[in-house]
Amino acid sequence: MGRLEAHFENPQGMSAWVMGHISRVDALKPITASVTENGDEVKVRFDYPLGASNAISKPSPISQTLTIRNGSDLIESEVQCDWNAIGTDASPNPTLRVAVDYASAKPVARHQIPFGWITRPNDGREYPSLEWADLSDNLGGVTLLNDSKHGYSVADGTMRLTLIRSSFDPDPEPNPGHHVWKYAILPHSADMAPSEIARRAAEFNQPMMVSSVPFEADGTAPNSFGFISEPAKGLVPTVLKMAEDKDGWIVRLYESDGKASTSTLSANAPFGSASWVNFIEDKLGEVKPESGKLPLQLHRFEIRTMKFKKAMAK
Repeated sequence: MGRLEAHFENPQGMSAWVMGHISRVDALKPITASVTENGDEVKVRFDYPLGASNAISKPSPISQTLTIRNGSDLIESEVQCDWNAIGTDASPNPTLRVAVDYASAKPVARHQIPFGWITRPNDGREYPSLEWADLSDNLGGVTLLNDSKHGYSVADGTMRLTLIRSSFDPDPEPNPGHHVWKYAILPHSADMAPSEIARRAAEFNQPMMVSSVPFEADGTAPNSFGFISEPAKGLVPTVLKMAEDKDGWIVRLYESDGKASTSTLSANAPFGSASWVNFIEDKLGEVKPESGKLPLQLHRFEIRTMKFKKAMAK
């Protein structure tokens, strides 16, 4: 499970922008624990004190609820906190982090960046990541997914995610109040591809919305629909939107596994023509269908954008 820790930063000017040296780490110990079961779901809640025992004048009560579902490989967590720790330039200031350990002598740390991922050193420094960071070796790995927090650090086989800090400059009181964060732990085998991790992270970070319709609703539309049929597994679609000129749709995808890819793409809606475009949707060249499908050839980590032009009215 994720371990909650209070890290104490030495104070310095412009603390909102520059992280100070960590002078002390307190592993938070729960004061109460409870378990609830609901069908195939088990929730375990821990309540933690963060206050006088941690040299903080005003208490900041914290709860963490871990959820395990039958058939799921995720350990999901929701952390709630009434954060009252106000940083000053007179003493070390608390930062709340979640820590996940991976028992490996030399794990590789991968961090998601826009349209790809990058390896970074396990040096304890905090680096920005988007929806996930991962520790892996040739036996397996563990991924830490987030819903809103993006500061990750790795040291000695431990991956940490920063939830909240007590910066004091330039804003003297930036974070007091009630906060809710969600993260998930995804253990995996050594053969799980980065594109699969990216898919799982997107599902957690941007969960599908559920909408109820009247029972008597009827029509000719299918029960499920996707504008495109997903291409090869290593290709991750990121954008589906109306073209800026209103004359078609834009699909953007990228190669996520770090390998050159050759595949095809099928559109499940009528269109007149397809073309490659750049980020500002200037036309770069036609895409000619082959056996009703659009060919895709991408270099490792390449980003491609395709425009589907509307079919001419008959």
